[in-house]
Amino acid sequence: MPFSAIAARRATALPGLRSAWRAILDAVPAAAYACNSNGWITYSNAQAFTVWGRTAKLRDPRARYCGSHRLFNNDGTPLPHERCWMARALLEDRSYNGCRIVIERLDGSRIHALAYANPVHSRAGQVIGAVNLIAELSPPEKSLRDQRAVRSASPRADTFAIIEVALAVLSGLYWPASAFD
Repeated sequence: MPFSAIAARRATALPGLRSAWRAILDAVPAAAYACNSNGWITYSNAQAFTVWGRTAKLRDPRARYCGSHRLFNNDGTPLPHERCWMARALLEDRSYNGCRIVIERLDGSRIHALAYANPVHSRAGQVIGAVNLIAELSPPEKSLRDQRAVRSASPRADTFAIIEVALAVLSGLYWPASAFD
């Protein structure tokens, strides 16, 4: 049984865990958010608002996959929200960890970041949502040597697995699908 399934089973049994995880994730120094299977944002921490430069509307069918104003590939080409790492994790049932993305805010400023988008499954194995952590890079790296240094300095995968479980619990991804209607 995968770590996230074991941790989620234990986490849902603990009273008050939702508020405890919210407090923990609000202190995480990375943007963290979750989407349901429709791509609607169901949770985001304060760092996500900072990275996006605006407040995302939760459970808004018009704001899918990401709360940013605009997205770009690392080479500067526009990236529709429907093709971002979060969307791909949901639609392709695949993890995308350490993937580069450029996020544009409403004021036109841009940040370079690494995305860690992972699908979340029901106990029956169905994709019921996804979580994404955005680690901001500063400033954007130009050389291969700098790119390697950034990757080696990235948080360890097990840290992201723990935060992934927290996001799943917070956003209700382990709750019945009716919780998202």
